[in-house]
Amino acid sequence: MLWAMTNDIGAASDFLFILFVPIIVTNIVIVLIVFIKDYLEKILSMCQLNKLLKGFMLYISSSLLVITGYIVGRFLITEKLNVISNDVSELSFVRDKTIANATSFGGNLIFLILLAVWFIGIFALGINQLIKERAFLKKLDRLSELITDGTSIETKDRLIEEMGIKKDFRVFINSIIPSPFIIGFVKPKIFLSENSLSDLETEIILRHEMTHLKAKDYFYRRLMFMLCVMYWFNPAVHIFLNKFIEINEMACDEATLKNYSDREKLIYAKLLHDMACSKPDIENIICLTGKTTISLQRRIINIMNSKKMMKRIPYIALSTLILGICPVISYAATNSSIDMQTYVIDMLDKDIEETADTELIEQQEMDNTDITAVMLEEAVPMSGSVDIDINVDGKIRVITNTVYMRKGSKVTFTLYADNSDNKFRIGLLDSKNKKVFVNSKSGEARHTFTVNTSGEYRLFIEGLENKNIHITESIYIKN
Repeated sequence: MLWAMTNDIGAASDFLFILFVPIIVTNIVIVLIVFIKDYLEKILSMCQLNKLLKGFMLYISSSLLVITGYIVGRFLITEKLNVISNDVSELSFVRDKTIANATSFGGNLIFLILLAVWFIGIFALGINQLIKERAFLKKLDRLSELITDGTSIETKDRLIEEMGIKKDFRVFINSIIPSPFIIGFVKPKIFLSENSLSDLETEIILRHEMTHLKAKDYFYRRLMFMLCVMYWFNPAVHIFLNKFIEINEMACDEATLKNYSDREKLIYAKLLHDMACSKPDIENIICLTGKTTISLQRRIINIMNSKKMMKRIPYIALSTLILGICPVISYAATNSSIDMQTYVIDMLDKDIEETADTELIEQQEMDNTDITAVMLEEAVPMSGSVDIDINVDGKIRVITNTVYMRKGSKVTFTLYADNSDNKFRIGLLDSKNKKVFVNSKSGEARHTFTVNTSGEYRLFIEGLENKNIHITESIYIKN
C-alpha cells in the first residue's frame, strides 16, 4: 500500500477500495435502522425517534472517516522479521494485501473509469445542485420583503422569548413560494408565503420553522445532503435520507403542536394540505426541503393521533443499545472486507503459482548451458520497483545485486522485447546458484515468482539466442 500510494495510477484500485468499503459497511447499519424503524415508531414518539436518527446520522458521518482511516492504517501496518545479516538486523513488510501492491491490476482502466464516473456524479448531483440553489436564492432575496413590523414580527418576538431561541434570524415574505421553509445555519432566514393567513396559522407556521431552527435541523439536512452527494450511487443512503426527512417533519409537527387543541391541530393539518396542493417543484431547487405526498398523509395522521413519549431512562437505554451495536457491526464488517480482499488475492496467486510451478520444473530440466553473467547497472531495491531498459547481447545472463527476501515474498517481472520473435527468460538465483525461471512468449515475459525459503536472492534476465535484443519495462519486489 505504501508503494501504491506513491504511484497515482497503481493506487486507483486501492483508492476506490478505501472510498467504497466505508459506505458498504455503513449500509449494513443503515439497513438495520430502516428494518427496525417501524417497530421504533410504535414504542417511541416522533421527537424521540428523530433524536435517535440524528445520533445515528452523526455516527454515520464520523464512522466514514474512522473506517477510512482504519483501512489505510491496516494497509500500512507492517510486521517485522529478524534476520542475520551484516547490513540489516530486521525487515518490515506490509501485512495486508491490496490489488495495487500484490497484483499488476492496480491501475487497470476499469478502476480509473469507475473513479471518473464517481467524481462526475458528485459534480453533476452536488456542485450543480448547489449552483442552481445559489442562483435561486439570489432571485428569492431580490423578490422577498423583510418583515419588520406587524402581527408576524410581534408573533416572532413572543415565540423567541417563549422558546428560548438565542440565535438571531430574519423573516421574509415572498409571493412565489406557497409553503414556508428555513435556510442557513450561521445566519438563518425564514421565508413565509404571501398567502392570506389567520393569526393562528401564522403563529403555528412560525413556531414550526423556529422549532426546526432550535433543533438545528438545517445542519443535519445539509450533512445528509453531503453524504447523498458523496455516495450518489448508493440507494441505502437515499432511503435513509427520505426516512429521516419524513420523521424530522413529523417530529417538528409534534413539538410544535403539543400544547394546541384538536381543533387547532385540524386547522394546521388543513393548512399543510392546501400548501402541498399548490406547491411547485421547489424541493428540486432547495436541497432537502421537499415533502412527498406519502409523507404528507403520514404527517396529518400523526398530527391527529398524538402519542406519549417513552420514559427517559428506558429511552436512553434503548438509544445506547442501538447506537452501541453500530460500531461493533462496522468493525466486524470492515475487517471482513479487508480480509476478503486479501483472501481473493491469495487465491489468485495460488492459481498462478500452481500453474507456474509446472512450467518451472519442465524448463529447469531443459537448462544445462553455462552462460556468461554480467551485472545489471540499476540497483534493485529490497522492496519496490525498478525500471528496466537493457540490451542482452547474445546468450548472456544479466543478474542484479543480492536482495534478502523472506518466505512468501513476491517478485513480479513485466518485461517486453522490441520484437515478438525475440526469446529470453527471467528468474531467480538463490545463494547456492539454484535457479527457477520461465521463458518469454511472443517477446513478453510477465510472471510473479513466490519465494519459498527466506534467504539471499539475485534476479536475472537471460538471452536465449545469438543476437542482441532490447528489453524494457519493470521488476517489482513485494518483500
